[in-house]
Amino acid sequence: MAPRSHDQGASYDKLTSNFEKHVGITLSEVSAGFARAEMKVSEQLGNRINTAHGGAIFTLADKAFANQDTV
Repeated sequence: MAPRSHDQGASYDKLTSNFEKHVGITLSEVSAGFARAEMKVSEQLGNRINTAHGGAIFTLADKAFANQDTV
């Protein structure tokens, strides 16, 4: 099954929680066994050494893993 891109249906929005929206996570592709989640790392998501906070990275990974089979 070919990946569906975000512009093929903003239906991915219903798969995104309020928290995920708050931190800026979006799904851009989802297919069986595959999901692409994206997040812009803002200053608020940084740690004290100005890199992405580990919690933000794991939240992004959790989003992708949780939605890889929701097609």
